[in-house]
Amino acid sequence: MKSISIIGIEGIPEIQPGDDLSKLITEACEKEDIFIENGDILTITQKIVSKSESCLVDLDTINPSNLAKTWAQQWDRDPRLIELVFQKSKRISKMENGVLLTETEHGFYCINAGIDLSNVAGDNMATYLPLDSDQSAFNIRTSIKKTLGVNIAVIITDTWGRPWRVGVTNVAIGISGMSAFQDYRGLNDANGMDLKASIIAVVDELAAASELVMNKLDNIPVALIKGYTYVPYEGSINELIRPPEQDLFR
Repeated sequence: MKSISIIGIEGIPEIQPGDDLSKLITEACEKEDIFIENGDILTITQKIVSKSESCLVDLDTINPSNLAKTWAQQWDRDPRLIELVFQKSKRISKMENGVLLTETEHGFYCINAGIDLSNVAGDNMATYLPLDSDQSAFNIRTSIKKTLGVNIAVIITDTWGRPWRVGVTNVAIGISGMSAFQDYRGLNDANGMDLKASIIAVVDELAAASELVMNKLDNIPVALIKGYTYVPYEGSINELIRPPEQDLFR
C-alpha cells in the first residue's frame, strides 16, 4: 500500500536572528521522539528562515516615495510597506485594485514581493524573502547530515496565490537534496499513450501538503514527510521558474 506521513514539528521556539535552525529542529524532534531518517523530507516555512537570516525590516526606517504615498492613500495601505515592496521588487507586474503583483530579484512572481507582517514580533516589523532559499535549504540539510548522519531533502515553503483560483497554497521557494520534478515524459500511461508533457512539480505538491499539519495559527513552522520516494538531486528552485517566452501571465 502506497502512503506517506506528514508530521508537524512542535516545540520550536520564537526564532531570532542568527539562530541555528538545524539545531532547533533536531532538538524539537528529539523532545517529541520524532526520528529524522534517510530519505525523509523537511519542509520549513520561509518565515523562520527569514528571521534566522535577519531578513527583517523595521518599517519606521522606510521613507516612502511620493508614488508609494499616493498609491497607499488610494487603497488604504501603509505607504512604508508599499515602498518596501518597491525596493524588494525587480519589476511591478500588476498594480491594480489595491494589489501589487511583483517580480522579485529571485524571478518569483508573488503579491507584495513576498513581504509579510504576520507572525513577526513588533508592531512595525516585516520580513522579506531569504536572499537565496536554495542555499538556505542546503545549509540546513548539510548541517542535519553532519549532526545525525542521514541524507534528507529540504524544501523552503511560502504561501502564495494562484492565477484564476481563489485561495492561497504553500509552494516551494527553495530546495536541496531532491529533484523539483517527477518527469513522466517518454513513458506510457495505463492505456499505452505516450506521455509528452507530464512534468509534476512534486516539491510544490509536498509544500502544499505540509501546510495541512502546519496551520498558520498553530505555531508549527516545520513538517517532516516520510514515505515519499524522490529523486536525489541537489536541485534548484530556478528550475521551476517558467521562461519568459513561455509565460502567459507577465
